[in-house]
Amino acid sequence: MRVFDFDNTLYDGETMVDFFHFMVEKKEELKKYKSIVNFFLNLYNHNMLPMNLVRKCIDKYKGELNYSTKNLDKYVDEFWELHRDKIMKDMIQKVKKDDVIITASLDFLLKPIIKDLPTKNIICTEVDIEHKKVDCVCYKENKVKKYREKYKDIPIDELYTDSYADKPLMQISKKVYLIDKKTKEIKVIKDEK
Repeated sequence: MRVFDFDNTLYDGETMVDFFHFMVEKKEELKKYKSIVNFFLNLYNHNMLPMNLVRKCIDKYKGELNYSTKNLDKYVDEFWELHRDKIMKDMIQKVKKDDVIITASLDFLLKPIIKDLPTKNIICTEVDIEHKKVDCVCYKENKVKKYREKYKDIPIDELYTDSYADKPLMQISKKVYLIDKKTKEIKVIKDEK
């Protein structure tokens, strides 16, 4: 089994951050969240974003981000019209039908592009839009939890990721490829032959 992260691995950037900036242009009232998003992004980029802080932020702000599902779908479709070219062709070609994509990205954000991906095996953060509820953020150790729920003890032969935040996944993978966010260079950082 081969597993791929999505952001900065198959997609050139962070989909949630790009979507937030896209939405700021559409909804003026979101500008007040720019500093908190940049704060979280800085922690994430330095692999210093703890799960309890993610959970607190979701709980604090979920009621304030009050979109209708209909409008959200429209914005997500429009977002992908503008950002589809950020899916990295050379990396997406590595993904095969039986491979798995596992990401912290939100399910409603990935839904419009699933049909265009080589695999339909996607594990991501699931959001109940109607009730403004996120059960499990698919990040750090939760990626392993979600992987095990779906694939039990099937070993990960190869993992492709850009971040040491995926260390829990790295620990259960035989071979790990680390993608440099800037140069897109791929290095083997673990190889259990």
